[in-house]
Amino acid sequence: MAQEFWTEIKLPDRSPETLAEARGHLGLIEAPRDAIWLASVVKIIAVDYGYLESVRGGASAWGDGAPIPMYTYSLIEYLRALDFSQSDIMEFGAGQSTKFWAARARSVVALENDAAWIEKLKEAAPPNVTLVHASDMPAAFRALDRAFDIIIVDCKANRFDCAQAAIERLAPGGMVILDNSDWYPNTAKLLRDADLIQVDFPGLRPGRAHACATSLFLHRAFVARPAGERLPLAPAGGKPRPSGPWDQPSKPA
Repeated sequence: MAQEFWTEIKLPDRSPETLAEARGHLGLIEAPRDAIWLASVVKIIAVDYGYLESVRGGASAWGDGAPIPMYTYSLIEYLRALDFSQSDIMEFGAGQSTKFWAARARSVVALENDAAWIEKLKEAAPPNVTLVHASDMPAAFRALDRAFDIIIVDCKANRFDCAQAAIERLAPGGMVILDNSDWYPNTAKLLRDADLIQVDFPGLRPGRAHACATSLFLHRAFVARPAGERLPLAPAGGKPRPSGPWDQPSKPA
């Protein structure tokens, strides 16, 4: 993908080379610092975040091709760093997000009001996913009569009503995810008023040319469990750096 995106560079007296091959010869290329840095930022979004792959393929994907939700990239980075292996997920609305959660969680139940779409998703649904056609999503959710650790409100339906139902079935220590939260201020207030902690993640998202916000609403008993040895992870396109002396006590305990 990187070689597709970056155009070939003609070096003096040499055959055309890709940027990756030319990195050792960048002294031959004159460009303002702001242009070089802007190119680096564009590469992070286009390649590392998988933005180009998402646009070209018509489905949200990370830089490595793995399916991701159409949440903001900042939230996706955070969720990728957490351990959901013991979590039960419920989605109002199914799609690439269902595949994302299925790869991380113990179980996923997704409600969808588009019958044709849900039949297409069932063709490749993994064993830990249950897809349910529901014309009335809040009623179908309440009929499940169980609690969930993570509830996602991201559907073509009344999100206020779905969020109200989510509040009733959120497990202690869980979270509600409200996508496009900047478009649903009343729904966000409803969740805040339920004594959930609102954390907004504004920014860009896969396959769209405008910024928006996806918000977490955390139960007061929520505990972040890292998927690896550290939290946060080094972000896509980040600069890896080991923990140094400024990340340690200055004096022995």
